[in-house]
Amino acid sequence: MIKKLVSFGCSWTYGDELIDPALEDQGIPAYDRRNEAYRTANAFPGLIAKHYGLDHTNMAYPGASLRSMTWHFNWWIDNTPAQELEETLVLVGLTDESRMSWYNPYHQIQEGESDERTLQRQYIHSTWLKEAIDIKDEPYQNEWRELYKMYMTLSDCQNARKLNYSDAVRLFDGSAARYNIPMLQFNVMASTREPKLPTLLDSSSLMEILVIRDKPRKSPLFMPAKHPNEKGHQLIADYLIEKLDSAIMQ
Repeated sequence: MIKKLVSFGCSWTYGDELIDPALEDQGIPAYDRRNEAYRTANAFPGLIAKHYGLDHTNMAYPGASLRSMTWHFNWWIDNTPAQELEETLVLVGLTDESRMSWYNPYHQIQEGESDERTLQRQYIHSTWLKEAIDIKDEPYQNEWRELYKMYMTLSDCQNARKLNYSDAVRLFDGSAARYNIPMLQFNVMASTREPKLPTLLDSSSLMEILVIRDKPRKSPLFMPAKHPNEKGHQLIADYLIEKLDSAIMQ
C-alpha cells in the first residue's frame, strides 16, 4: 500500500516562485523558509499527494541536473528503510538534459543546515554558472565557471546530452525494479524520448504542454521568471493524476 510521495526534479518540481500572498505582501521572497509550506503544498507534487492522501517530501531543487537528481535519489535510497521504499510513490520530473552538475567538496555548511540541504548545496549546477547567478558564498566560484566553460567547449554535444538522459532514466527505472518502488518518470524540461521504459511516460515535456496551453493568455499559467504559477501547477497535477490512475494508483 502506498503511503508516501517523494518527488525529484528541478525548479519546476520544486515549485520555484510560488509565494504565499500574505508573505508576498510583507516583501518576503519566495525562497524564504517561511514560504516552504505554501510552496510545497501548491507545487504539482504536493497537489498530487493531497489528491491521494499521501505524506509528501519534495526533494527537487532549483538548478538541478539529471546527474544531481540521480545522486540525490541514491542518497534517499541509502537513507530509507526497504519497506518504506516499497510504500513510496516516486515522481521524477526530468529536467533539461543539457544541464550538468559537479560535486562541490568546498561547500560551507551553514549552522542548522539539514543533511538533505547540505547534500543539495554540495553540488555546483551549470545553470547557476551559465546564468551568472550569485554564488559568492561558495569558494572557487571563478574556477567553477572556468570548469563549465571547458566542459562546454570540449565535451558538450547532442550525443552527450542523449547519453546523460538515458543514463538517468535507466538508473531510476532500474532502481524502481530492484527495490519495488512505484515510480513515474516524465519529461518536465527534457526533450529526449528514448529509451522506452516501464516507468517513463512517453509524452511531450510538461513545459511544452503548459506553453501551448498558455498561448491564448486568457488565464496566465506562468510566473515572471517563467515557472508555473498555481494554475499551471494544478494543470500539471491533473495531467499526471490521470496518468497515475491508469498506470499505478489502481
